[in-house]
Amino acid sequence: MPSLTVHDITHIDALWWTASEVAGSDYPLNPAEAFVLGGAFLLHDSAHCIAAYPGGIEEIRKLPEWQVNCSKYKVLNEKLEKGTEVFQLILFEVLRNMHPRQARVLAKVSWSIPGDNAPLFLLPNDDLRRAYADVIGQIAESHWFSPHQLESFNHSKVTTPACLHPSPWTIDILKLAVLLRTADASHVDAQRAPRFLQALVQPEGVSLTHWNFQARINQIKIDPDPARKELIISGSEFPIDEQEAWWMAYDTARMIDNELKSANRILLDLHRPQLAARSVALSYSPEAFSRNVATSGWHPVDTSIKITDIKTMVDRFGGEKLYGRDPVYALRELIQNSVDAIHACRSLGGLGEDEGEIDVKCEPFGENYWLQVTDTGIGMSRYVLTDILLDFGRSLWRSGDVRGEWKNLASTSFEAIGQFGIGFFSVFMLGQRVR
Repeated sequence: MPSLTVHDITHIDALWWTASEVAGSDYPLNPAEAFVLGGAFLLHDSAHCIAAYPGGIEEIRKLPEWQVNCSKYKVLNEKLEKGTEVFQLILFEVLRNMHPRQARVLAKVSWSIPGDNAPLFLLPNDDLRRAYADVIGQIAESHWFSPHQLESFNHSKVTTPACLHPSPWTIDILKLAVLLRTADASHVDAQRAPRFLQALVQPEGVSLTHWNFQARINQIKIDPDPARKELIISGSEFPIDEQEAWWMAYDTARMIDNELKSANRILLDLHRPQLAARSVALSYSPEAFSRNVATSGWHPVDTSIKITDIKTMVDRFGGEKLYGRDPVYALRELIQNSVDAIHACRSLGGLGEDEGEIDVKCEPFGENYWLQVTDTGIGMSRYVLTDILLDFGRSLWRSGDVRGEWKNLASTSFEAIGQFGIGFFSVFMLGQRVR
């Protein structure tokens, strides 16, 4: 995948020192945890290539995700020729979307040499592979999880395998998953975008912007003042013709800042040692960030849309102003959400094509009534209920969060009816209590 910035062994090696900056030099790791973390570093991005599939391109073409992309580009798989532009586009998208899932199994799958059926493994030691291949894969895959999904590792511990007995080493999967994702997010310096390699690759579009921004970024460093607990991101000046690259650098700094805050919140809540870095210095505004990553001949100004009166915004666009006074429209929005939930459940194989029910009823409750809408669709996790549902204008179906909640849904033909992420708020046209 040549248009991507560097994902080779230099990136993997750099994750060690990046993790050291993020976590701090005295962060506790035992030898077994270091071995497993190193394995996750090696494998987390390794499936960005055909070679990651022992059956080669033919194995990849049999994946459901390949057929979905063929439908997207309106081509028949059997008529798609290798090397064509459409073939390369589909290959790119499938490998990119599938690389976390394939990373999960890479330490366990085997390859063979023609004429020799003896299996070859990336981790050749049988005892270590049996003991640690699965946990290495879990951590490698988790680098594409939504942060809240890491909580599923809270009680996941791996004790010493028989081949290493006796030893006191217990592996804390949650801790290692946090180290991988924060180090991976934070490694954005010029080592990942060498200028001469860029001249050879000739990236275009969004890839070019990635190369341009990373080519100007220095190594990240933890602030020498331990009280500050900040990562410092700095770089050379961005000229006026590279404004887009500077804004990507700023957005990336904000992403790293959010990643660090989410990680430390999880570690604190689940009683794990926190990281040395809790935030990214000066990432709170474009003007502040430009003190460390300077511009030349232009000034970054924050022109992002601000909504100071959320209640008025919701009243105007989530209620009568949009729907009128007819309560049928609010009920329609609830039914529409149920339809999407059922269609998603069908796409995931939880329901047959002729299965799925929506139950609407109105029941007396004292002098009032409860309107109930119940469906047999996919339901909502606590994260969807408390974060996404209450985020006005944010649609689960059209955000990256859907991969975290239902990672297989993106590879199906599911299409949501709801588009705008505001329909739920219309329920307050019907009453003040919602449960």
